[in-house]
Amino acid sequence: MKEMDNVTLMQKAKAQMLIRHVFFATLVLGTELREATERERKDIKTAATDMKSIIYNPEFIEGLDVEVVTFVLAHEVAHIMFKHGLRRAGRAPRRWNHACDFAINLMLKDCGFKLWERCLCDEKYRDMSAEQIYEQREKEREDWTMIETLQKALDPSADTPETIFDVVEKEFHAVFTSSDDPIWDAWTEAARTGNLPKSWWGNAGPPSERKVTP
Repeated sequence: MKEMDNVTLMQKAKAQMLIRHVFFATLVLGTELREATERERKDIKTAATDMKSIIYNPEFIEGLDVEVVTFVLAHEVAHIMFKHGLRRAGRAPRRWNHACDFAINLMLKDCGFKLWERCLCDEKYRDMSAEQIYEQREKEREDWTMIETLQKALDPSADTPETIFDVVEKEFHAVFTSSDDPIWDAWTEAARTGNLPKSWWGNAGPPSERKVTP
């Protein structure tokens, strides 16, 4: 019964995306969507992507309303769209994923999605790419490590204070490639229906061959 409820919830979320967010709906409809296996659920507590499909934990989805499910689907397909898996290079996987989350979520906020209340989101990362966010957070990690080391040296019994890494965050923008790319197809369909936020390209017009890389 719960499995059927989740399928229905996903169908409703896709239908809502087609009405409100044509660009993302076009991408999601072209992406495989499946439940995480019992083994995968140990690592996938919410939702994830292997850069080819969207994988979700049914227990996580059960507790969400339709609007937040549309956000989750858009968030995961954005990881694929921005090629975050290929761009990680030698960066720490978990910290790179967080930087990408910050970049994606501010964009989705600007697009009018209802964000999951626990998603990573912070306005200080606005107009920054995932790479820039990662580098800034690494610098902040270094600074806090130095501060905590000094605090412990001065008072070894003191508790370590909360750092900025306990704060919730997120961010913006989109990657566009050639006219035979599914992202371009999604852009074209969204633009045709008047469903693409103009804030994505400002006064410059649609980005044909331009690239903006969050």
